[in-house]
Amino acid sequence: MQWILGYLQDIMCALQINSKKEKITHEDKCMSKVCTKCLVEYVDVDGNFNKCKKVKSGLHSWCKQCVKQYRSKYHSENKKELNEKRREYRSENKEIVREQEQKQRSKDRQKYNQMRMNWTIKNPEKVLLIKARERVKLKNLEMDITENDIIIPDLCPMLGIPLISHRGKGIQSDNSPSLDRIDPKLGYIKGNIHVISVRANKIKNDATTEELGLIYEYLKSLEKAA
Repeated sequence: MQWILGYLQDIMCALQINSKKEKITHEDKCMSKVCTKCLVEYVDVDGNFNKCKKVKSGLHSWCKQCVKQYRSKYHSENKKELNEKRREYRSENKEIVREQEQKQRSKDRQKYNQMRMNWTIKNPEKVLLIKARERVKLKNLEMDITENDIIIPDLCPMLGIPLISHRGKGIQSDNSPSLDRIDPKLGYIKGNIHVISVRANKIKNDATTEELGLIYEYLKSLEKAA
């Protein structure tokens, strides 16, 4: 009987110790922390400070808001240098970057597709330039144009129809802008490009001015006969 009482006493002692530990950890979580940058005191420590393994407390000395402002300012002031470093890294580590991007896409495919759509809508000139580079590789053409050389007008200069960019939505209509070479024998070089509608590009594709003139005269004769 005595051994049963002793066993129960041991259990009670263990429960009391565990309850004290829970109280201590709960109090630690509720402790406030002052940001060394803005000097604001935060009660919700976990929600306002990033984790940092380099310090004993395990939390960054700056609050999340101060860190965000610092990073935003640093990136805006060093945009060119950071972009250059990013390009160098991507060119030197193409396989690593490709694997990282594939993992990121597989995690949230819907979010990635939405980001891609937004980018293509905001950068129609860059999209036309990228597509031109693809055609240059396939056809082995000359190319020296940049994004600044591509100007998308409001209306198609050939047909006068509005140019509407549907890129990013998986749609290409007759009104979509298309980068065209004025002289098909030359590549995508300065002075030899203009942006016209997809409809005009289809009509103009591989046709000479004489052939277009003959087609025009033929269609006119049909109209008169009718």
